[in-house]
Amino acid sequence: MKYAAIVYSHKNIDSNELYNYDIPESILEKKKNLEYVMLRTCNRIELYISSDNAEGDAKSLLKELCNRNPKYEIGRIYTGKEAVKHAFYVAAGLDSIVLGENEILGQVKSAYTDYINNGKAGTKLERLFKSAVKTGKVVRNDTAINKGKTGIYSLAIDYMNKNYDGEEIAIIGSGEEARRFLKGFSTKRNLKGKVFSREIEHAKKLAVQYGMDYGTFDINEIGKYKTLFCAYRSTEKFESEEAKLIVDISVPHVFEGKNVLHIEELASQAEKTLNRRKEAAKLAEQITLSRVDDFIDIYGE
Repeated sequence: MKYAAIVYSHKNIDSNELYNYDIPESILEKKKNLEYVMLRTCNRIELYISSDNAEGDAKSLLKELCNRNPKYEIGRIYTGKEAVKHAFYVAAGLDSIVLGENEILGQVKSAYTDYINNGKAGTKLERLFKSAVKTGKVVRNDTAINKGKTGIYSLAIDYMNKNYDGEEIAIIGSGEEARRFLKGFSTKRNLKGKVFSREIEHAKKLAVQYGMDYGTFDINEIGKYKTLFCAYRSTEKFESEEAKLIVDISVPHVFEGKNVLHIEELASQAEKTLNRRKEAAKLAEQITLSRVDDFIDIYGE
C-alpha cells in the first residue's frame, strides 16, 4: 500500500486536548524513503505518509509514539484506499465539526504545499492532496454543503449587516463574545459607538482596538442608542424602545421586546442551515466516493 494516515481529531479527542497529541517530526526524519505531510488545525492532527510499505511504516510510527507516551494509542490508522478516502473527506468538509466548512480546504492546501516545498513530501502525496483539494472544490461548487451560516456569531453579524444603517452602536459586554462579534462586524467598516461593561479595563482595551468610546454599564445612556449588541450577564431585564435593532446573545436574556433578536432565534436559524447541509452531504459524499474510486483506479492505493 502506498498511503497511510495516523489521525487524532475531534472524533476521538476533545479539541481542547488535541495539542497534547502533536507528532514530533524528529521520528519521521529518521525514516528513509518516506514522504509525509502533517495537517495541524484546531480540530485535528493528522500525519499522512507514502512509502513502499505505508501500512507497516504507519504501525511502526504509532508504536514508537506509544513507547514515548501511551496516550498516543488512541490514534486511528487508515491505510490504502481508506487513507485516500479520509484525505478526500477532510478536504470536502465531510469530516469537519461544522459540516462543509470552507476553512479546512485552505488548511489542507497550505499543509501539503509547505511539506512539498520543504522536500518532505514528494510526487505521491502531492498527487493525493491535489486530487483531494480539487474534490473539495467540486463538492462545494456542485452541492449546498457549505451554503448558509451555521455559527451564532456569523449569523448575528449577517443579521446586523442586513439591518445596520450606520448609526452609532452600543456594545454591551467586553468578553470573548463581544470581541468575536466586533472582529467580524468591523470588517470594511469604521465603527462609531461605545463599549459598555462592568469590567472597565476590558472595555477600554476592546474599545481602543476599534476606535470606540467605553464606559460602565448605564442603561440610561445605552437607551439612547439605536443599535445594540449585547453579550452581558445580568439578573435584570431591560427594554429599549428607542432602539431599532438589538441582537442579544446573552444567557439569560438581558433585553426583551419586539425589537430584540435573541440567541435562541439565531440557534434555530443555524439548525435549519445545518439540516440543509446534512441533506446536501448525501450528494457530496457520492461525489467524493466516486472521485476516490477514480483516484485508486488511476494511481492505486
